[in-house]
Amino acid sequence: MLGGHFQQIYFVVAAIFEMYDTDLSAYYKKKQDNPADVVKANTPIELLLEQYFMPFLVNYIRDVRVDAISIVATPEAVDMLNEFKIGTAQGGFYELAKLTKEQYIRFRNLFCEQRLCKPEWVANKNSHAMELLLRAFCMIICKKLPAEVVHPPTLHTRVRLVAPKACEKTQTAVIRLTIAKKKNDTHVRESADQNEIRQELIEIDQEEKCLAVNGNQIALDYAVTVINQSASRQTREDFIEAIKKVVPESFLADHGKTQKGVLALSE
Repeated sequence: MLGGHFQQIYFVVAAIFEMYDTDLSAYYKKKQDNPADVVKANTPIELLLEQYFMPFLVNYIRDVRVDAISIVATPEAVDMLNEFKIGTAQGGFYELAKLTKEQYIRFRNLFCEQRLCKPEWVANKNSHAMELLLRAFCMIICKKLPAEVVHPPTLHTRVRLVAPKACEKTQTAVIRLTIAKKKNDTHVRESADQNEIRQELIEIDQEEKCLAVNGNQIALDYAVTVINQSASRQTREDFIEAIKKVVPESFLADHGKTQKGVLALSE
């Protein structure tokens, strides 16, 4: 998927910040008036407060339906980790838990402040969403979570910074797999005694399935990039479902408008 798993999570978090950026005033007033009553997040924007978001993200990563969330290391990261003599484990991911305190500070600066020098991360415009996600992912991937955040001891292996694969082939093709659409008749009322039928294209329900593409390109003398729209959307929908489980009242109160709005804004 375009931008990877991290990028799809960013789109959802950025959409929530954009939709509810002014909705925290009630939370802070309630916390000031009755601190004992504020013990959990009740809305999507409250869930993005760091004290609530970190435990939520831990549970999401623990239960996510993939082997691991992979982030491809940039040349800047590779050079730094080679300097630190940090190698890769059998699975091909860097053993960042072995960073010393000084090395971690330098790596955290590259990961959080410089956004790993990834063009797509640098281009992300919502700084609040990026700061929140980068801090959280950096602590997880480097096994630096605070002791008060309950998490499995192997959580850091569920988010992996992987070494880039050497590719001597020139990319000469990009394939974008979009969701299939079909024509649908819509009745439009023009007047009291006249209806007009118009045709529009609507997406065909994918039933949570994505088209798989054979990634074996060894026989080709060029590289092909495949972008799967359905896979990217499914990742965003799964993340929203995880949010919905934590703050269900927000989604039930408006009969699904919150979920549809976040999905539309994160598209």
